[in-house]
Order: sequence, then C-alpha cells, then structure tokens
Amino acid sequence: MQPNLPIVSFDRKISPSIPTIQSNNYDAGMQIAQFILRMGKNKIAIIAGAKEDYYPINDRIKGMIKVFNTYHKEVDLTSLNASDSIIAKKITIQQILKHTQYEAICCTDDITALLAKQCTDDLGLTPVITGFDGTILIQNLFPHLITAQQHIKELAELMSDLLLHQINQPHEKLESVYTLPVSLINQI
Repeated sequence: MQPNLPIVSFDRKISPSIPTIQSNNYDAGMQIAQFILRMGKNKIAIIAGAKEDYYPINDRIKGMIKVFNTYHKEVDLTSLNASDSIIAKKITIQQILKHTQYEAICCTDDITALLAKQCTDDLGLTPVITGFDGTILIQNLFPHLITAQQHIKELAELMSDLLLHQINQPHEKLESVYTLPVSLINQI
C-alpha cells in the first residue's frame, strides 16, 4: 500500500491513488437483461458466482436489476459460496432449480453459467442461460454460451501502458478509474 510504487489494479478499487482498470460491468448487466427481455423471458434467476466478492459482480447485478425492474419482471437473486467445491456449487444450483421453473438464468460469470447449464441439462430444463467474461477459451469450448465479453487484450494493454506511464513519469497523476466497454456474445 505504498502510494509511491507503480501499481495498477484490475476490477478492484484499492485506493483513489491507484488506477483501477475495469470493464463496464453495469452496462454488461443491462445488455444481458435487455437480451433476456428480447427473448420474451419473464421468470428470471440471477446467480452470483461468489457472494464473498461482490465488487465487480455487484455492478453486473445492478445493471440487470435496473432493466428487469423497469419492465416489472420477477427476479430471484441468489449467490454461491466461492470456497465451495464444484460439486457443492452444482448441488446448490440444483436446489435452486428444483423449486422454480426459470425461463432465464443470468450468471455473473461464465463458470457459474456452465454449471447452471449442466444442472438444467441434468434436470431436463431449457432456460436461456447467460454468463460474463467471454474469454477465448470459453468461446472455443462453449461457443453457444451467451456471455458479456470483456476485452481482455485491451484491458491488459491499458494496464501495461498505465504501469509504464507510472514508471516513466512518476509525478504525473493518472485517473482513478478507467472503464472499457463490453460486448454481448450470443449465438442464438
């Protein structure tokens, strides 16, 4: 926490003196919710991948909730424990799905979305499922996943540029937050 060191942060606001680079999580949440509404879905679940780490996902959830509330959609919000095993997370998701037939499940990350997809397949359910991150690996392995894609290359380049700027011009003040856009990927 020495402010004289060159430091940048990704997705976590550590201090106003340390630049934070982030994706536009709020807009991503809104894009996902708008997509779900265009699909005509009404009974919606939002599953947060980790209740212990709400900083970046909180804006995703807020964006979704804003759109869903604007159109008076029924939304159930739940979260998983980050420290739980994959099996424990799947059991939690299955318990959620046994009580309500959701038309859409909006997840705050791609891994949670993929777990939800496995659970819905096991239960013979077919809701629309969305995620967040959209890495090349996920796109290649699961090309049909609807997800908000962070532009990782641009995020990394900006982080590197800002870090080099701090090293080469240590007395020049930088912005406290840099927010990059996201893109919704859907193959439907």
